[in-house]
Amino acid sequence: MQHLLSKQLAKLTSTRLYRVVSALCITIAILVMQKPLWNSQILHQWTFNRQQNVPAIPLVNENSTVLITGVAGFIGISVAKFLAEHTKAKVVGMDNFNDYYDVALKYKRADLLSHWNTVQVFDGDVCDAPVLRSILEDHHVTHVLHLAAQAGVRYSLEQPLSYVRNNIQCFVTLLEELRRLKGSSNDSVVPRFVYASSSSVYGGNVEIPFKETDQVDNPSSVYGFSKRANELLALVYFKVFGIPSVELRFFTVYGPWGRPDMAPYKFTASISKG
Repeated sequence: MQHLLSKQLAKLTSTRLYRVVSALCITIAILVMQKPLWNSQILHQWTFNRQQNVPAIPLVNENSTVLITGVAGFIGISVAKFLAEHTKAKVVGMDNFNDYYDVALKYKRADLLSHWNTVQVFDGDVCDAPVLRSILEDHHVTHVLHLAAQAGVRYSLEQPLSYVRNNIQCFVTLLEELRRLKGSSNDSVVPRFVYASSSSVYGGNVEIPFKETDQVDNPSSVYGFSKRANELLALVYFKVFGIPSVELRFFTVYGPWGRPDMAPYKFTASISKG
């Protein structure tokens, strides 16, 4: 079914769409690798309301280990594949394979990564501090790309506590482990941290197009609130504990191997069924 939907989607969309999707995945990887897409001054201006003197994310090289949480998701698998194909870094993926949508699809995505001996995937929950600590320490993680989260705007109105746990509690658990690493390191080194926020933080904003400098204090969903909470928590951990991070506010992201609950797949499935 996934293969059929991907083929149908390809017929219904232009090549430009896939260039956009590819560009997004590459952009994430570039942020992690600090390639010269933007200069550091602009990147710093986008981070934490123009905070200055934020250390640049160091270049990923053969000595780097990148932890990707939510690696079995569409964006996670895309970034992991990109890093495996274009760098010599080690990639450690983590996912709890929850049943928000078809678990079989998540396992199929993760299986794609078995082709590279530089990639390992673990079944684990970011809220599980001991497991997270073991991965960070045992694999000497240098970069963290945090994508794991409970997705879905409408679903957040039905199961709000799932978002409080998966999107806020787990985020704090990860921040605490990064803080612990920073405190226990002789040279105060902490893995560089990039995490997924969402366009949902703009909530009831009516001015289009959205801008990074827009006020985002008018949430219209629990999901949007949980992502805004992530941004504010990251700001606190930067100001108080000196842990820098880069946030990415994703808009609708779709393409082959994408989430089946997204509108493009629902429309394509309906078209396929006549």
